[in-house]
Amino acid sequence: MDQTSPIKLIDDFLGSIQIFSSAVNDLFEEQLREVTGSNLTFSQLKLLNLIAHTEGHTVTDVAAFLGVSNAAASKGVDRLVRRGLLRRV
Repeated sequence: MDQTSPIKLIDDFLGSIQIFSSAVNDLFEEQLREVTGSNLTFSQLKLLNLIAHTEGHTVTDVAAFLGVSNAAASKGVDRLVRRGLLRRV
C-alpha cells in the first residue's frame, strides 16, 4: 500500500481550504452585490462596519483587522474615500 506523507496531506488540505475560502468569498460578494446593488467587496463591507462601530483607527489597525498589508489597507481606504463612503481625518 502506497502511503502519502503527512506533509503532503497537510499541503493538500491547506490548498483545499484556500480554494474553498476563495469560492465562499466570491459567492458572498456576488450575493452582496445583488442585495445592496453596489460593488462593495466583503473586505470593504467589513471595514465600513468596523469604522461605523468604533473610532480612531490607523491604517495599521485596519490592516491588522483585515489581515492585509498596510499598503493594501491604505489602497482599500483610498477606494472608499474616492467613493465618498469614508473620509480620512
